[in-house]
Amino acid sequence: MPAAAAAAAATAAAAAIAAIAATAAATAAAAAAIAAAAATAAAAAVAVVAAAATAAAPPATLAAATPTAAATTATTTTTTAAAAAAAASQWCCSCCVDIPIFKRRRSVSHHHHHHQQQQQQQQQQQQQQQQQQQQQQQQQQQQHHHHHHHHHHHHHHHHHHQQQHQQQQQQQQQQQHQQQHQHQQQQQQQQQQQQQQQQQQQQQQQQQHQQQHQHQQHQQHQQQQQQQQQQQQQQHSSSSSSSRRRRSAYLFLGIRGVNSPGLSNIFMASII
Repeated sequence: MPAAAAAAAATAAAAAIAAIAATAAATAAAAAAIAAAAATAAAAAVAVVAAAATAAAPPATLAAATPTAAATTATTTTTTAAAAAAAASQWCCSCCVDIPIFKRRRSVSHHHHHHQQQQQQQQQQQQQQQQQQQQQQQQQQQQHHHHHHHHHHHHHHHHHHQQQHQQQQQQQQQQQHQQQHQHQQQQQQQQQQQQQQQQQQQQQQQQQHQQQHQHQQHQQHQQQQQQQQQQQQQQHSSSSSSSRRRRSAYLFLGIRGVNSPGLSNIFMASII
């Protein structure tokens, strides 16, 4: 009997140790859940800051950003409450209630768990207060934006009008620049055409001058040839006429019967 009781006590002790290990694991899981809730709260704070940054936007943007921040806040609160409930349900174990050895350890663990619950509650309260402050700031920003929306709309309209005026001026300047550039190109083209025409005229004049010079040379050559032909004809005609005169003189002397050489020579000299 004592051995069986000892074995049962050992088994109960092992079970209690396993339960404590499971409780420690659940505590770690609860701490991780709390850390996740804190990260979610930080994300909600970032979302609120982003919503505040967009306060200069139209009211529709703020109206869309406010439900998002409220939903994030509700999710954070629900997650934190669920983590605390899970930690509370996993901490207390009925296995070691009747064992005197673990009564003291259980009381210490219960005190530690109670301290953690108080810290979690304080953190939740602080998060709720921060969320309330953020909501109040959003409402104030919305009111301020609604108050200055008309002035901002007028300023935006004036700024838009200035932008349109600047764009029109830029377009006009670009058009003027393009027109000037086209005018310059046209002038350059006209100058090039005039230069080409002048070059063509100079070439034509040079060709005409060469043709005239060639024509003059040809005329001079023809005149020289004609003069040479005339001289040759004159020489030939003069020689032929002198020979005919001599023949006719010899015939005349022969017919007259002149036999004196001196008389014949005198007569021939007078004929020639």
